[in-house]
Amino acid sequence: MKAHPSFDAFSLGALLFEASSRTPLFPSDRSADNLIEDSAKVELSNWLGIDKDRLSRVFKAEKADATDRQIEDCKHMLQWLLQGDPKQRPSIDQVLAHRFLTPDADAPVPIWELWHCFISHAQMDASGTVGTLYYMLHYLGSLSPWVDMHEEDLTLEGMKAGVRSSEVFLLVLTETVLASWFCQEEMKEAIRNHKTVQILLEEESRFSPFDLAAWTASQGQSERTVLNAQCKSTPVPAEICKMIDDNLPKAIVYRRREFEADAMVRELCKRHDLAVPYLPEIAPPSQPTTVCVIARDETAGAMREQLQEVVNKDAGVVLVADLKTADKVLLLLSEGIINQGSASLKQLRSVLAQDDEEDRIVAVYDSDSWEFSCEAQKKSTEDIQKALNDHEAIVFRPSTDDGRQHEAAAMSRELLKELGAGARGGEGGLAAATERKTGEMERLRNELAERYDRTKELEREAAEKDATMEVMQTELKALRAASS
Repeated sequence: MKAHPSFDAFSLGALLFEASSRTPLFPSDRSADNLIEDSAKVELSNWLGIDKDRLSRVFKAEKADATDRQIEDCKHMLQWLLQGDPKQRPSIDQVLAHRFLTPDADAPVPIWELWHCFISHAQMDASGTVGTLYYMLHYLGSLSPWVDMHEEDLTLEGMKAGVRSSEVFLLVLTETVLASWFCQEEMKEAIRNHKTVQILLEEESRFSPFDLAAWTASQGQSERTVLNAQCKSTPVPAEICKMIDDNLPKAIVYRRREFEADAMVRELCKRHDLAVPYLPEIAPPSQPTTVCVIARDETAGAMREQLQEVVNKDAGVVLVADLKTADKVLLLLSEGIINQGSASLKQLRSVLAQDDEEDRIVAVYDSDSWEFSCEAQKKSTEDIQKALNDHEAIVFRPSTDDGRQHEAAAMSRELLKELGAGARGGEGGLAAATERKTGEMERLRNELAERYDRTKELEREAAEKDATMEVMQTELKALRAASS
């Protein structure tokens, strides 16, 4: 990369921010001039411009020697200098001509805040989902999503401006979102401005899922409708129907379990060229984990084949046939697994009888052929019911699903972790990213508090010196008067 004056503009912005806010733009090691936190490196990689939180620190000191206009002009200068797009940064001549440095210059042209994505959703369906998604995007990718609950201007024009200022239009596709007038207007604005559209598909029955089967069946109809919040049929404009149909094939399913949510956000970022923290590879244990599989091949053949391939590729796991000596037992839940008289039920009972004080079972279930609290489970003995209820089974994610390979990869990492083959990716997950960000914020708060206390101390010392100087000047005047 060749040097360019726009790099100097960004550096000037970083210096001006620190001088006017008394805080660094990013936490850094001053001795080596390097960023400290991985999260800061990710944020810089995804940088669009300075955010409201940082701008709020500018000239915030109680005795800031600046007028309101100077403060606003300084904030504008920072927005201009710290643009993520180098082409949008000012030249040095433009900097010198800015009203912050040239008071009689014209008022600067407003710079609109930019967003990585605009999250469009139906409040009744997905307010909680979007609240969680907002923080996942913020903490894992240091992203700035436009979300109505965090904005002041919630007029139609304010929402449209948010769509125009966002790089990606992220639609949380739920039961009633296509029937919402406000959401339809947001979608139309995204279409008018040729925005990249990413659909986040809700499938869980507990969270107002989108009726994908009904939508697919309605293709080709002259008018396509969905149910609104009052369960009334509502027509969907043709341009929105086309937008949904064009983007459904590459939709990402919304997931809630931690490791799957982490993979979901990483996939969102990957598809739109945004950085996220690395998933570190952890070396396998010194001694491989031996694993024996319990499965009903008639209903779990494909699941067994895929998972055995995952396990065989890992140096930390060895498949064995002996249930008694295996370190872990991989239980594949599918239809018929606990049928009376089945070999798989006998194997499971054998494990439970042997594991009186030890739990070796790691369960994976196929949601297409297994349902918890099914009749087979209800009719089973107490020890079998307890074993199934006491394990948080991993959902099987087929690797053949188009556009969902990230889910299969996340499932594989979690399975290997549960089998004791090394917690691959655990240190780079969402919980860890949140913990790092929280620690960083706490450290910055402490640093700010220390600087504030030191500033107050210096101000007191300066006031005492000023008073001493005044006394000395008075005494000097008196001495001069007496000598004359």
